Formats: sequence, C-alpha cells, structure tokens
Amino acid sequence: MDTTQIDAFVAKLGRMAPAVRQGIDDVNRKTAAAMMKRGKIITPRNDDADGPHIADTIKVETGDSRLMEYTVSVGSDALYYAVPLEFGHVARDGSHVPANPFWVPLTRIFRKRHKTSLRRALRKALKQELGI
Repeated sequence: MDTTQIDAFVAKLGRMAPAVRQGIDDVNRKTAAAMMKRGKIITPRNDDADGPHIADTIKVETGDSRLMEYTVSVGSDALYYAVPLEFGHVARDGSHVPANPFWVPLTRIFRKRHKTSLRRALRKALKQELGI
C-alpha cells in the first residue's frame, strides 16, 4: 500500500503552528463529544427491554494523534443491530421492520457543524499567528 500522500499530509500538519494545531484538535474533540452526547439522546429506545442498549455503545475513540483524529462509533459485538435499526430489515418471523434512521441524520448535522466550527477556529488561530 502506497502511503506517500498520507505521509506528505502528516508532514504538512506537523509544520503547522502549535496554536493552529491546538485549535483544530479542540474543535475535533468538542465536536466528537457533542455528537456522542446527542447520539445517546436521539437513539431509538425500547423501554420494555432490560439490559444494555445500543445508545450505551456510542463512544468517542481517539485516533491518530498526528491527524488530530477522533472517531464516534455505535454498536459492539454484543449489540450489533445499529445497521438493521438504521436501514430496516426483515425479522426472523418474516415480517418487515421499518427503518428508524438516527445515525445518518446525526452525522449529516454534525458534519456541517464541524466544518463551520473548524473554519472559524482556523481563521481565528491564523489571524492570531499572523497578527492580522
């Protein structure tokens, strides 16, 4: 696998001013935490069910620190039904279970928010660094 482009991108990130890198990291971390919090609220629940729930599996994981990466994920080996819940499925008895989308709309909303927040943080950090 050729990783020269990734390595070049990481090298560019490494040359950025610390204030700019810190601004990007703060926005990424805050957006991931907000997405996790909102996801736990909007995840469809079955109040009759005992035990763990799919909302309890939503978590933020730190990715590659050079890329200031955070990942928000849903589901686990024990609770794998996020995709059938999101897109609908056929139950064991043959009946159709309609889709109950929660994750895709959440990612669309937070993608827009993240882009705006990141742009704002970058402009602020660059203005401070360049003295504009």
